[in-house]
Order: sequence, then structure tokens, then C-alpha cells
Amino acid sequence: EGGFKTAAAAWDVYTLGKSFYKLLTNRNAKFLTDEGIEPVLYYVIEKCCRPKPDERYQTLAELKQAIKTAFDLILKRVDAEATVNALLNSVEEKLRTEQRYVPSKIHELLESLHALEKKVQHRFLRKLDSNFFSIVAGNSRFSSELPKFMSAYRDMIEANEYAPEFAEKIAQRMESVFNQECAVEVRGFALENAIRAAALAGRFAAMFSCKSMITRSLPDDLAVCVEEVIRRHPEPFVLDVEPSSCKHKHIANVLTELKKARRK
Repeated sequence: EGGFKTAAAAWDVYTLGKSFYKLLTNRNAKFLTDEGIEPVLYYVIEKCCRPKPDERYQTLAELKQAIKTAFDLILKRVDAEATVNALLNSVEEKLRTEQRYVPSKIHELLESLHALEKKVQHRFLRKLDSNFFSIVAGNSRFSSELPKFMSAYRDMIEANEYAPEFAEKIAQRMESVFNQECAVEVRGFALENAIRAAALAGRFAAMFSCKSMITRSLPDDLAVCVEEVIRRHPEPFVLDVEPSSCKHKHIANVLTELKKARRK
């Protein structure tokens, strides 16, 4: 009985998401694009329509709350910045005083971040510490939010509107994601973010965090992902990693190959 209830809710959420999209855009709902849709509302619709049922809103009540929050922010019935600030303070206070967190508050915080203007969003992203990244990457409840969250973090890195020494914190936070047992693609994204931050700022401590990720013991699927990142970003400090320090033989071989190509 429980399985049927879950399936029904997932299907209802999916159908509603497609219907919302059609009503808002008058476009074919088979393929979603964010053109002409407020980012925070598109996030809700996109989450409704994810292929995997367990990545959608799990109940109609959750969907109703997400829509209410989206329209509160769009219509400025609440101050988006104040909302995110209050949520962040609530999460941090719970972690500091009780060493625990409320998953629904993390979900709400991640959703509300997407409603902020880029500069304001970047300012809040810079406030998030390694503990927060470990929580989001380490709990499968947040797996569907992770790619978009990491992409927003990449935008913040590329904007480069921070002091050079902040790159060290970025790399540490990305290392905390890399060390979690989350999706391989997300861990690769974390390494890529760390490399970009280190390269932009030229900070040795940030480079050291990147090297630590590259040389650690890796499962084979993650090693393939790390190879792709290294080939896309053959920064001098990456190619300076000593192959013999790599615990995965394939990464050692890739670095040896790239070093030889650099000397030609």
C-alpha cells in the first residue's frame, strides 16, 4: 500500500509540474527551458519533473509550500535576502548548539538561495562553511539539489569578487564535498571548482587542497572523473603533482603522460 501511495504522489507532482510549465509558457512541456520564467519558480517546476521520482517533491504538501515560498519571493511578500539570512542563522544556530540540523530547513535554504540576485547570492555562498558543505554532500536527501548548488558556487568562483586568500576556504569546502560518498559527478565538480579557485587566486594552500584530492585513494569511477577534470584544467600546479604520490595508478599514468606532453 505504501508503495502505491508513494508512486501516486510522485506521479501527481510530475503531472502538476508539466501542467504549471505549459500554463506559464504555452510551450511544449516535453522539454523544459527556463526562458521567461523566474529562476525560483523554474527551480520548483524542474524539481517536479525530474526523471527519478525520489528526486521530486515527495508530497503535495511539500510542493504547495515550495510554490508559496517561490511566489512570496517573486511578489516580494517577503524580503528574499532577509529570508535567506534568517534560514542560514537558524541552521547555523542549530548546528552550533545542538550539533544537528533540520533537513527541511536545509532544503528551504537551498531553494531560497536561487531567488537571490547574483551578487547577493554570491555573498551568502561565501558565508557557508565546510560543515555545511559536508552536510549537503553527505546526506542523500539533498542529492537532487547538489548539482545546481555546485553550479551556483562555480558562478561565485568565476565572478572572483573576493580576496585572494578566500580561495583557500573555497578549496577546503570543495575538499569536504570531494571526501563525501556522494555522486561521482558532484565530487568531480568539487575538484574542478577547487582548481579554478586556486588558479584564479594563485594561493598555495588552495593548490595543496587540490593536490590532496588528486593523490588520495580513489574508486575507479571517481578516478575516471578526476582524469577528465585534470585534462580540462592542466594548470601548472596540477601537472607538478608527483605521479608517485598518487594512490590510484591510473591518475599517476595520466599525470606522467601530461608531463611528457608539456615538455615537448
